[in-house]
Amino acid sequence: MTKTGPYPIPDDAPIEGGPQSEGDRHILVIDADNCKLYELFHAFKTEEGWKAGSGAIFDLNSNKLRPLGWTSSDAAGLPVLPGLARYDEVAAGAINHALRFTVRRSQRGYILPATHFASRSDDPSRPPMGLRLRLKADYDTSGFPPQAKVILQ
Repeated sequence: MTKTGPYPIPDDAPIEGGPQSEGDRHILVIDADNCKLYELFHAFKTEEGWKAGSGAIFDLNSNKLRPLGWTSSDAAGLPVLPGLARYDEVAAGAINHALRFTVRRSQRGYILPATHFASRSDDPSRPPMGLRLRLKADYDTSGFPPQAKVILQ
């Protein structure tokens, strides 16, 4: 894991929310040849190249965490890509890994493997970054379409 670039972001990289987005504007790039994952937050293409609010480079051959207190393109200091639900998983009927999601308000704290927080609040009723959650076993998913049920399960 390195803390600085270069980041091999192609000129036509897909931006979360599209090129006119005002949201988080994540960009995720996998370098399969070198087993590296490059992630940017708040990325914009400029005349000089890509500019971003933050980013991280992850070595896909390692489970090493980012140093404590370090953010990433995800405020928790975690990589975004491994926590995404992918089309092929939903189509196959099972997602066998944790899913990432965001909350509107979190607390000033984190639980490993997260390494960073993004809040000033010490309110214990708010979730810390990295908190693992699951639906209650008796949560009724019968009213959801098949693809949503795969995600809920």
